[in-house]
Amino acid sequence: MNEYFPSARSEILGFIIWVMVLVPFGLALYEVFQGTITRELFIRMLILTSLIIFFGIIWFGTGYYITDRELIVRIGPIVHSSIDLSKISEISAANSWIAAPANSFKRLAIRSDKVVLVMVSPKDRKGFIECMKKVKPDIIVNC
Repeated sequence: MNEYFPSARSEILGFIIWVMVLVPFGLALYEVFQGTITRELFIRMLILTSLIIFFGIIWFGTGYYITDRELIVRIGPIVHSSIDLSKISEISAANSWIAAPANSFKRLAIRSDKVVLVMVSPKDRKGFIECMKKVKPDIIVNC
């Protein structure tokens, strides 16, 4: 088994992230169209373009794989964590602003003996939980 669950995307979080990146990019682009291209403007455009690509990869590439033995949490091309399913004891609902590999504030806390291993925000929460229960039926679900 190898199931993939993309991260849900919060409109509020998306607005915050994309405004912080796209507004400065738009202002720099305006300067380009004004014909005032300087070395500093070129460097600023290069940095802002890199940030847009970086946040795009994170925004659209965050997701969760469930295999027969582990939960793999990816942020774009980077594996954030790989958790042995035998260590997971509970899945509970969590609304949190704490930094996590999740693009939504409506999250699931993956726990092991009351210690939060990771917080995730799968778009299909029900399918994610069902898949986890298929692999490890004794997981306690508090959602």
